[in-house]
Amino acid sequence: MKKEDLIKLKEKISKLSEEEQKLRNIYLRKIANSELYGPIVGKSSIDKPWLKYFLEEDIFKECPSMSMYEYLYKKNKENLNLIALNYFGNKITFKKLFENIKIAYQKYANLGINENDTVSICGICTPEVVYTIYALNCLGARINMIDPRSSSDVISEYIKMSDSNNLIIIDKLSHLTKDLDKNIKLNNIIELSVSDSLPLTLRVMSNIKDRKNNDILNYKNIKINKIYNFYIKHHKDDEAVVVYTGGTTGKPKGVILTNDNFNNMSHQYGYSNFGVDKKQKFLDIITPTFAYGICNSLHLPLTLGMEVVIIPVFDPKKFGYYLNKYKPNHTLGVPKYWEDLLEDVTISKKKLDYLLSAGCGGAPMSEDKEKEINEFLNKHGSKSKVAKGYGMTELSSAVVVCNKSANELGSVGVPMINSMLSIINPDDGSELGYDELGEICLSSPTLMKEYLNNPEETNKIIFYGADGIRWARTGDLGYVDKQGNLFIKDRIKRIIFKRGIKVYPIEIEDVISKHPAVKNCCVASASDDCWVEVPIAYIELKQEYSPDKDRILTEIKDLCIKELKAYSVPHEFIEMEIPLTKMGKNDYKKLERKI
Repeated sequence: MKKEDLIKLKEKISKLSEEEQKLRNIYLRKIANSELYGPIVGKSSIDKPWLKYFLEEDIFKECPSMSMYEYLYKKNKENLNLIALNYFGNKITFKKLFENIKIAYQKYANLGINENDTVSICGICTPEVVYTIYALNCLGARINMIDPRSSSDVISEYIKMSDSNNLIIIDKLSHLTKDLDKNIKLNNIIELSVSDSLPLTLRVMSNIKDRKNNDILNYKNIKINKIYNFYIKHHKDDEAVVVYTGGTTGKPKGVILTNDNFNNMSHQYGYSNFGVDKKQKFLDIITPTFAYGICNSLHLPLTLGMEVVIIPVFDPKKFGYYLNKYKPNHTLGVPKYWEDLLEDVTISKKKLDYLLSAGCGGAPMSEDKEKEINEFLNKHGSKSKVAKGYGMTELSSAVVVCNKSANELGSVGVPMINSMLSIINPDDGSELGYDELGEICLSSPTLMKEYLNNPEETNKIIFYGADGIRWARTGDLGYVDKQGNLFIKDRIKRIIFKRGIKVYPIEIEDVISKHPAVKNCCVASASDDCWVEVPIAYIELKQEYSPDKDRILTEIKDLCIKELKAYSVPHEFIEMEIPLTKMGKNDYKKLERKI
């Protein structure tokens, strides 16, 4: 189909009513399932081949527009006696959760916090942080999430970026407040204790000392002098939460997410063939600072009626221990956590039959490593394969995911039930066909409102297509097959241009990862005096192979020569521990250098 004809078709589709759009989706689903025979255009955003993986009746279901709290309550008002939070063995029911949210609401209302405020939260995940998030959401305040690993200077920067006028901070970090920028004017600095919800024995052992700082108000000591009506302030497109991008490719940007973004993520997971159900258990190991933490690992499982096991400070070396201790049905982590599990002696002889989905995202995983982990899960009794996913902070986290019916080796899955996928030519923006490599674009009701105070960057990533749909450019290269499966090839910014020839680091990493001695690897660019870019392979070996590293590196080089094009063979092979970002991804920016 010619570009002009495709644009006209998309314009025609954009004029369909909501009901007509749904009926069209049913029609496309039947074509994808071979129930009907009809024309396909050969463009994923038109054909939507992934619809075959979902039930017809679920395509008609809509997510109501309401606050995060209202959606949480709506989904669990019949589940009040079920466990909502598990904090070191202290099990908090949904009934108690809602009671504590209302207490927090009264406390913050008595401090004068309302819908005109932005409140920064700097802390790990504790029950008090959960109560705080939903109480502030009821009050209509915007929440600004700050990484608890931040310095006083960084906390000051994020407070100023978001124009926050209140700060809530975990007691173990409250000492950082004394070094905040003196020009910052805060109405309140409130301290939450990590120990308040601990079981008694652990509370005594935690030994949190009182900190005498007259500028900080302890949450427990906030007086409720006036009882306010529990009135939930919500308007469509309200700004609920600000989270920040990882910042490995430049200065972090604030991402404004709405109530509808959060609720639509949960809604889509509930109808996207994951096998999730009430009473199941979710292991939460990601700090709520990130979209993957507050949205996918907290709000999502809670709204779906699951018991959320909170691990406030996650130690990756104890991943196997946490699995064995809590026996979760679902969890979400980066590839490195699952890769390290292969060598974890604490889990080597244990059953994993309770694990229904081994969620994985945030970084690439080689096909060989995926096979190895799938074999490990199967050997230990789990019915799950690695459930890969793909998304970005700007989309509230993953909107392309592997489900029970779609989990192809090497693929990151298919779009969720109300999300869409398109591959475009990065140069002219035209949509490409199946199996053609281009820039990945995604559309979803979870797409952010905008970047914080940054319309220029917002306009770089968000655009409206001829179909009238709001899309996000991801900056990643990939392709979609005729079944709707997405395959990632690399970041556009990671591509190495070696004398005008494109070299894909992920392609090299996939080959290197085939060697059994490789624990982790990362290919980064280096440039010589003439600014010619070349690939450098940084390789982290499994401990038992380290003494023989010279022979191993030679074998890896021979493997690359055998399986890669000559121009893609790394210039150097360096054995070292790979630096990681805060999210546990390989930090290739730190490895880039001049030679």
